Amino acid sequence: MNKVPIFQNLKNFDFDGKKALNAVIKTSDYHTVKQAIASLTCFTHPETVGQTQNKSLFKIIRCQNNSDREKFLLEDNQKTFMFDDNTSPTDTFLWANGIKRNYRDVQFNHIWSDDGDGGIYTSLANICVTPSFLAKLTDNDPDIVSLLRYRAYELFDGFKPKNEEPPEKPKEYNFLKWAKPLSPTDNLEQNYRQAMSTKPRNRAVKSAREIGWYFSNFSPDLSL
Repeated sequence: MNKVPIFQNLKNFDFDGKKALNAVIKTSDYHTVKQAIASLTCFTHPETVGQTQNKSLFKIIRCQNNSDREKFLLEDNQKTFMFDDNTSPTDTFLWANGIKRNYRDVQFNHIWSDDGDGGIYTSLANICVTPSFLAKLTDNDPDIVSLLRYRAYELFDGFKPKNEEPPEKPKEYNFLKWAKPLSPTDNLEQNYRQAMSTKPRNRAVKSAREIGWYFSNFSPDLSL
């Protein structure tokens, strides 16, 4: 006679979703949440990111209200940045890596919070993608945040926000098996221009056209 398994319920974990996630992953091949993060997080290849000097690709900053999307920040009556949600950073990652929008249940995450001046909001060095069930940890779990920040620092030639100290290497870092970065892109500018050429109404494209982007030396790119 087969033994009927007994499953823990959320109450058994004191209604703590992280405890439940730890218990589930403990029974998997990953064994720990940290290893799951290391194995299931995707970064752009350093050779691709190196073509950007770790800078933001677009003059875009995070909007506080959705009603501000696509509006411009004005300084001395000049447009300096566009406001947007996470769509532009996501497009920045997708176009660089030739990924189509047929993915499911993943989330594109910032490793460091927006610095407020647009310096890292659309930097490829500051964006990673994880399965949705792990994504919340990239924001609210200090150990996971530390792992990802050091991973980006190691991959991307010491990447960090300009006003931050270099992140310390987590003690378990060398014991984790990290997934390889995505395949390198030989001509990043060409990848972007090809993707952007068919999306004239896209907010990142509009921003590049009106106030410039990395591959136009941040001058308006009328070719878009």
